[in-house]
Amino acid sequence: MDAVTVLEMQVDAFKKRVKAARKLAKQELKTAPMPLVRRALNLYKSYYLDVGDNLGACKRAISFRDAVTIRATMSMAAQDMQNCDEEFRKAGSKNPMEDHKRSLIEMSEIYRTLSNMVPYEHSH
Repeated sequence: MDAVTVLEMQVDAFKKRVKAARKLAKQELKTAPMPLVRRALNLYKSYYLDVGDNLGACKRAISFRDAVTIRATMSMAAQDMQNCDEEFRKAGSKNPMEDHKRSLIEMSEIYRTLSNMVPYEHSH
């Protein structure tokens, strides 16, 4: 299998995981005690939406073998995952999404590496 096929499968898996994480964030919101924690969780939800959009764009780019866009979208997805932590730090609270976050960051790093293996298509 080439890097593109593997990446396509991985993006689907990543999308499922992000969806599950959003669901968890919604559940956590129902019981979140502090406004700052609620704010952090809401931010998470919007980051997950962004990641979902980026993954959608990534899938389209994969079908066009557009290596530049694939790399950019994977990079943005990874960045979004990193950003989430900051809000929980500000709230001085443990991040209830920690496990999800860690695995999503790992996944995004793997995909970023994979996306770097996608050959550039030279159009003349």
